[in-house]
Amino acid sequence: MVSRDCRCSYLMHTRERYNNWISMKRKHLVAVAVVVVLLVIAVWGYFGSIPYISPLMHGQKFLRVVGPSMQPTIRVGATVSYEQVPFSQLKVDDIIVFKRTGDNMLILARITHILAEGLETKGDNNPSPYPYNITATEYVGKIVRIDNPP
Repeated sequence: MVSRDCRCSYLMHTRERYNNWISMKRKHLVAVAVVVVLLVIAVWGYFGSIPYISPLMHGQKFLRVVGPSMQPTIRVGATVSYEQVPFSQLKVDDIIVFKRTGDNMLILARITHILAEGLETKGDNNPSPYPYNITATEYVGKIVRIDNPP
């Protein structure tokens, strides 16, 4: 006959093993969930649904738009991504980022004409083109993605 103490000891040992097993499974489940969430964020960001992750994963830089010169195409508060495209490959209607001569402020504008002296640009919301032509020296990059605020 097995003593009562022996049976209680066996049950306690079995319960302890079961609790350890459950604890291990919970930790494993949490680790798997974390990995799945990180993979979803990476894939979602890579394919462009997350404004700040996608540009970084594609080697692009991004800016927050603070002025209304490109409305309605690019609204105030929008996030735009740009990348360095060779100056010679730019075309009319491309939207570019350039450094304004004098204060180096970054400006977004649409290319309206390609001239021998440089690019003539204009903000969509501006009545006339900028009074200066953009050369390769002022050129920063081409807008490749626009994330307007809701």
